[in-house]
Amino acid sequence: SLVAAAVVAVLGLAIILVLAGLALSVALNRAEARDKPSDELPPFARYEAVVERENRLGTQNHLTGLSVMKAGWLRRLALRVSFFVIRFAAVYVFRPGYLGGINTIHFARWVLLPGTDRLVFFSNYGGSWESYLEDFITKAHYGLTGVWSNTLGFPRSRYLFRDGASDGDRFKRWARN
Repeated sequence: SLVAAAVVAVLGLAIILVLAGLALSVALNRAEARDKPSDELPPFARYEAVVERENRLGTQNHLTGLSVMKAGWLRRLALRVSFFVIRFAAVYVFRPGYLGGINTIHFARWVLLPGTDRLVFFSNYGGSWESYLEDFITKAHYGLTGVWSNTLGFPRSRYLFRDGASDGDRFKRWARN
């Protein structure tokens, strides 16, 4: 009958989607295992310049960061999945005015520059840069890892959203660079 055929078609499609998701997950995990995180310390002069400029305009600071995407369609797909999950959480999970449990972030946005391998991050936050990074590490590391694990030098991640930014020392060195 028509209903039975529709049920079989839906089940078949669901099985295909689950298998495709598993295959992509395995491929991403293999790519993550091959990643080479950077342990490079930022030049001290650059770090001093950032600290010196902090809080000049009062209690609100801004940040613009530029990252280089890892090669391949799988990383672009993983980035899109991360953007989708973060947007969903921001709209439907977190309470208004908060990003996770963080209320010091006034604005945050990633932009993949068209036709390039460059990912730009813009943010506006209250407090010091050091406290901003600590908030990210302790309260928003899943989202950060989901996005930035697809860029060069980021601390090693697992399953797209795990580890990465929760490795505080490596994440701070990477962010400062």
